Amino acid sequence: HVAQRLVAQYGIDTVLGLALGQHPSVLAQLGAQVVEGGTLLRFTHDEEAEADAVGLPFSVAAGYDPNGMVRFFERLKKQSGNTPQVMSWLSDHPLPQERIVAAKQRIARMHHPPRATNTARFQKMQARLH
Repeated sequence: HVAQRLVAQYGIDTVLGLALGQHPSVLAQLGAQVVEGGTLLRFTHDEEAEADAVGLPFSVAAGYDPNGMVRFFERLKKQSGNTPQVMSWLSDHPLPQERIVAAKQRIARMHHPPRATNTARFQKMQARLH
């Protein structure tokens, strides 16, 4: 996500140059943006939230229970403990609690989402993954 933003803002040649150690003035400018307000992190944070929003309908269309996304984020929250809200500005992903709330809100707006994941189709797909 960050690379896409950099290319959009500076152009592919400049980004490739950065990767090769060129353009120190652009690198300094990027460093200043991160220090000033976490600009690059914020882009990634927002893009991850967008990926959640876009991914949920795709998983439902594939026949998955959308509550699986909620359960996944609940596991992440349990593993990470109670992270202070202020930490979301220092993270490149939304906090698990934010993602739980957003997913539950999206699910509440859905009409008849699938609920069963223990179907023959699901078991067949799961067997292919193991």
